[in-house]
Amino acid sequence: MSVSRLTSADRQSHPATRAPARPRPPTAAGDVDMTTEVLVRGGAALGLAAIALIHFLDLFSKLDETPYLGVVYLGLIGAALVIAGGLVRGAGRRWWLGAATLAALTMVGYVLSRSVGLPASTVDIGNW
Repeated sequence: MSVSRLTSADRQSHPATRAPARPRPPTAAGDVDMTTEVLVRGGAALGLAAIALIHFLDLFSKLDETPYLGVVYLGLIGAALVIAGGLVRGAGRRWWLGAATLAALTMVGYVLSRSVGLPASTVDIGNW
């Protein structure tokens, strides 16, 4: 029976003596594990899809009442779906900026339509 003589360097690189690798903790705000990234991107894409669906359900009545708002709704729906698709494929800084901007503009439009009203559309004032 022979006993192999491993040097210290050999022991560290030998598979039987190597300690199991621990996951590396995030080192910066942008450095997150893959599961978290997928969940956050999916959640943001789902939120954008919800914005698109809500406005699609109201689209046809808006086109009858106030046509320019119907066109704005079409743009919002299209942008929300494109940005959601970009987030699902792989989140870059541009997609996150687009998602945040679109959500913020949607909120501004909502607040304006419910508070002071929009041109040719005052029916929603106070309808919170």
